[in-house]
Amino acid sequence: MREAQKLDVRALHLEVAQNNRRAKTLYESVGFKARDRFQLMTKTLNVGCGRNNGSGNTA
Repeated sequence: MREAQKLDVRALHLEVAQNNRRAKTLYESVGFKARDRFQLMTKTLNVGCGRNNGSGNTA
C-alpha cells in the first residue's frame, strides 16, 4: 500500500466472497471498508479463439 501511495493511487478495491468472514476480518484489520452503496459488476471478455475462457468451454 505504501508503493501505491507513492504513485498517488487514491483507493484500492478488492473482491471478497460475501460469506468469507475470515477474509473480511483480515481486510478490515488493515483499513478496508465494505461499501454498501455499490455493487461489483463484471463482464467477462473473450480471450481469443481456442483458449479456455474459465467456464470449461473454449472461446
